[in-house]
Amino acid sequence: SISVSNGGSLKVGIPAYRGQICLPEILPQFYEKWPNVRIILVNESSGKMEDMIFNGELDLFIGIMYQDSPKLHIKTILNDRIYLVCSDELLKKYLPDNFESLKQSALSGVSLKQFEAVPFLLPEPPMRLRRTIDQCFQDARVTPHVFLESSTTELLISLYPYHYGAFFCTQMRLPLLFEMYPDANAFPLKLKGSIVQHRLVLAHHKDRFLPPYAKDFMEITEEVFGRIAAVRPQGSLE
Repeated sequence: SISVSNGGSLKVGIPAYRGQICLPEILPQFYEKWPNVRIILVNESSGKMEDMIFNGELDLFIGIMYQDSPKLHIKTILNDRIYLVCSDELLKKYLPDNFESLKQSALSGVSLKQFEAVPFLLPEPPMRLRRTIDQCFQDARVTPHVFLESSTTELLISLYPYHYGAFFCTQMRLPLLFEMYPDANAFPLKLKGSIVQHRLVLAHHKDRFLPPYAKDFMEITEEVFGRIAAVRPQGSLE
């Protein structure tokens, strides 16, 4: 049913790139039921928005949060893995002796030591993704051959068919990657032997009243992220 007479507003904190991926699926469903509710989007760093939700300056927060708080209701909606994306052409060129075996074993996770010979396209520092990737290089004792740095993963994805180098993308960007290149190789990245993942949450303050439309927004958001979480690379061992 359409709640035409029910207006209101909902202040949602979400990083811009995550919003670009999920909001085109969330908003049409939401506005079909709540056409008179105004969505106010806030794009700040995850750390700042975490403070804003804690202080009651946001209704909802969608982003990375590592620790729980007794004042917040926190729902994990995605364990956002990082994937190493490397084409067959790059594997054959730089790792010709063990191309097939490496490609198969890498489906369960990779150390960057295995890809030391491959050039890389990297996100620019000080992006959070770059900090994590640098940790993985340091742990593997690898100094990467950096072909290109970019502030946007979308640019790196668009360069995939030119085989300039391997790059990294998060679970959230896998749908875009496989929409453009269905046969792309994407291998889960490991750090100290464990799969790298960041906890993406949907959070609100426990003392903040949430109207019915806010609860509907949360429910739709969980459904959309459930579909994102289900996307896995071709041949995945999971």
